[in-house]
Amino acid sequence: MFNFIHNLFRPQAAAPAAWHAVVLSPAQAKRHARWVAQRVYLNWLAPYFKAYHLRKGGAAGTRGFQVQLVQEQGSQGALLLYHASIGPGNFRHFFEHLGERLVNLGYHRACADKLANQHEHHTETTLKQFFKPNPTDSPKPGTATNGLAWLP
Repeated sequence: MFNFIHNLFRPQAAAPAAWHAVVLSPAQAKRHARWVAQRVYLNWLAPYFKAYHLRKGGAAGTRGFQVQLVQEQGSQGALLLYHASIGPGNFRHFFEHLGERLVNLGYHRACADKLANQHEHHTETTLKQFFKPNPTDSPKPGTATNGLAWLP
C-alpha cells in the first residue's frame, strides 16, 4: 500500500526527448559566418585532429579532447565529444563548420538533428550530422564511383 501511495505522489517523469531537425535561422547563420570568418575554428581543429588519429591508432587517452570512432554496417564516422575549454557556442559553430567542410568536399548532408535531454542540474544536448557521398556518373558501366557500382 505504501508503494502505491508513494508512486501516486511521485513527480511525473518527463516525456522522452525527441530528435529535431537543425536549421540555422538567418541571425544564427550570420553569427556563424562571422565566427568562420574570424577563423576561430583553428583553435580546436588541431586538438580534435590529434585526438582522432590517436584513437584511430589505438593510443587515445582519457584526458583532453576525445573522439570516438563509429563503425556500423554501411557507415563509418567519428563522434566529437564536447570539451569544456571550448564552450557550448563555439562547439556548436565548430560542429556546423565541420559539416560545411564535408559538403564542400562533395558529400551530401543527409540529416542534421538535435536532441536535448533535461537532467536535474543540466541539459544534455546531442548534435548529429550524417553525410553520404554524392553519386557521380561513371564513364564505364560496372565501375565503382564513390562506393556505388553502375551496372549495364
